[in-house]
Amino acid sequence: MKLVSDVICWNSAVAALEKGEQWQRALFLLVEMAQLRLSRNVVTCNSAIGACARCSQWQIAGMMLRGMAEARIRLDAISCNSALAACSPGVARAGGDGKWQLAAELLMRMAEMKLPQDATTCSSAMLALGR
Repeated sequence: MKLVSDVICWNSAVAALEKGEQWQRALFLLVEMAQLRLSRNVVTCNSAIGACARCSQWQIAGMMLRGMAEARIRLDAISCNSALAACSPGVARAGGDGKWQLAAELLMRMAEMKLPQDATTCSSAMLALGR
């Protein structure tokens, strides 16, 4: 019996790596997916952004968001909230320059796209912009 991997299997793997705070491995799986010609979706990308956020990799989280737009993967509130969380001082310990700009950009994009802004959005934005 041959097992067939699909996007759902890969999404599960990336989500597990997010929870394990293994951002580099999560990004490696995205590269593997491209090599296997499996399409990423918003779930895949959100998990990878979440892994980056948990590990203080706010610059990479920002690049992931831009990559989603280039790949025509529509951002959602989870995408933006994860990246905003990466900009929060409690999470993003290194490389302070640029965090507040990314946070401001995300808030504007969320408004333009009419994405819901909830308590998570507001608290992450206040922390990122208030520093």
